[in-house]
Amino acid sequence: MSVGGITARTLLLLAVVVAGGAWGWASATTPVGSDVGQGFADTTVTIPGGFWLASFAALGLSIAVIAVPGRAALFALLYAVC
Repeated sequence: MSVGGITARTLLLLAVVVAGGAWGWASATTPVGSDVGQGFADTTVTIPGGFWLASFAALGLSIAVIAVPGRAALFALLYAVC
């Protein structure tokens, strides 16, 4: 366990979280026709079906890591994706 190793792992996991967040944000917005006179916006936000799957997977992974902390190194990348 070194400062360089922790820094590299943190940057890798941060990049995965940002990439997953960008993909999720892009898939949650759908442009639609706007009618400013009626007060409607030009973007509709929908929750993709995979959101629930990823949420429950993240919950399951966190419970697995709490039960056996030695699994944290194995599940960190999967948790970052979820």
